[in-house]
Amino acid sequence: MAKKATPKRIHKRKRNKKKNNFLKTLKSPKILGNICFLLLFLGCFYLFYFSPFFQIKEVKINTQSIQIDDFKKTLEESLKLDINFFGKNISTESLFLPFKPVIDNLESSFPQIENINLKREIPNILTIEVQIREPYAYWCEDIGQKKDCSFVDNKGVFFQSKDFDQTDLIKIEGNKKKPVETIKAIQAIINKLDKKIEVEKFIVFDDKLSLKIPFGPQVFFDINKNLNWQVEKLHLLLKEKLTIEDLKKLEYIDLRFGDQAIIK
Repeated sequence: MAKKATPKRIHKRKRNKKKNNFLKTLKSPKILGNICFLLLFLGCFYLFYFSPFFQIKEVKINTQSIQIDDFKKTLEESLKLDINFFGKNISTESLFLPFKPVIDNLESSFPQIENINLKREIPNILTIEVQIREPYAYWCEDIGQKKDCSFVDNKGVFFQSKDFDQTDLIKIEGNKKKPVETIKAIQAIINKLDKKIEVEKFIVFDDKLSLKIPFGPQVFFDINKNLNWQVEKLHLLLKEKLTIEDLKKLEYIDLRFGDQAIIK
């Protein structure tokens, strides 16, 4: 005799049916494959980022002309990654962490660094090669009653260096608003100058660039116009018209206006 279907029995049958369907779904190859993949991913993630085996144990630094102690301190702070996992802080210094944020932090902290190359040596050694900027000029700007002086490289990047003797560097005075354009202009001028002509310093104004010759005139350029032609005019003057003795008697040479070279 069949049992009468009561609401309780109907609910139990539905629950058992759902349970059986869930178990069947769980045992399907696709679901099992996804679970295995997830477990494998979590295992690899732990192995590479949190296991002691790949934590950085030694840092080799190849560099010069930089304060190593300060560099190491900043590096150690950059290499450490803290993660909050369900209210618990977990730290890692894995060799496989992305290094771009580390490089960006070091370059912003040490402007004299031109390039950083980080190499991983499995399982736990990090090698860092640091290339320092070469000073091209020594640039000072008056700010109130103080002088703001710094080195600048041949790409127009300012930086400080306490360990470099700036005696033989090009001297620049004036505002630092357009360092890239100014350095390019100075390089073009120097490349065209007669080797007999010495440069005392360059002076940067808001609307012009001046070259100061020792015991001689200032030479004015407009770096916003055709600088090549202005430099060529100076080259022709020094080659064909003006001697060293002539230069000592002049106050200035202005090359900013078309085909003219105004001499006083």
